[in-house]
Amino acid sequence: QQRVDALEAELAASRASLQEFTYAVSHDLRAPLRHLVSFAQLLEETKLTDVQKEYIEIIQKAGNNLLVVINDILDLSKIEAGQLEFEQTPLDVGEQLRSLKTLMEPRAVEKNLKLSIHIDSTIPANVVGDAGRLTQVLLNLTSNAIKFTNQGEVSIYAQLVHEDEDQVKLLFLVRDTGIGIPQNRLEDVFKRFTQTHASGDKTVGTGLGLTIVKHLVELQEGSVTVNSEMGKGSDFSITLPFKKKMEEGKNLNPNKSIEQSPIDLSKLSILIVEDNEVNRKLMKIVLSGWNINTDFACNGLEAVDMVQHKRYNMIF
Repeated sequence: QQRVDALEAELAASRASLQEFTYAVSHDLRAPLRHLVSFAQLLEETKLTDVQKEYIEIIQKAGNNLLVVINDILDLSKIEAGQLEFEQTPLDVGEQLRSLKTLMEPRAVEKNLKLSIHIDSTIPANVVGDAGRLTQVLLNLTSNAIKFTNQGEVSIYAQLVHEDEDQVKLLFLVRDTGIGIPQNRLEDVFKRFTQTHASGDKTVGTGLGLTIVKHLVELQEGSVTVNSEMGKGSDFSITLPFKKKMEEGKNLNPNKSIEQSPIDLSKLSILIVEDNEVNRKLMKIVLSGWNINTDFACNGLEAVDMVQHKRYNMIF
């Protein structure tokens, strides 16, 4: 028994070490990839030939695809390490779906697909949950639906399925008229590194997206199911509970905007403290377009010295 316990402890330590290594490497890869995508975007705003524009679009698409893969790996590492936390803030379900439609519509139009949203009018205007994770789940499902649909439409539904004094339970359905999933592969659709669509596309990603969707939903005490028919399309359904009000003492509307007069940005003086040279260059270019007076410090000690000799409106 002692040998078994020792072996299990060794395996657990190895898994933890591997998770830590994966997280560290993925995190380090994400920064230069963001630089690549950001500078490609800045380059796209300059005068370019049609051929150069095409190359920039390819660079951006490849960079964004790699960022998706890295973010998936980071999320999976957090999930397996039990380090994933969920926010509890007010959110408007209708606004979430409208924003999602705005974000995904260009991809649907590119494939001549109709993208529609259908929101149950009985859903309360504001519920409490993690808006970012809800968007991540629906974005993943909608992106997949568009990817594997060549004609027809992709529809997103939000319905109220249960309501009591303290919470509501909502059903989100993403329906497409795409190629479908073979019946004998439906049970595998949420397994990691599994690509179950019969498209023959070998570059559709890591197969982590739906695995993460399942984890994100179940960690919030929800459920996810899939139904599909070859040649007719797929339905991905998720059920999630949301609180109806914030806990006592918390601001019910933390993101409520405050009306204020327009600010003349040229009068602002900002200090950016950033040790990464590429980040400094990127921020300098972006902020110069806003006509903001900006100074840069390479480290904390330099920043402390600079604030003793000049007054800044903001320090980042």
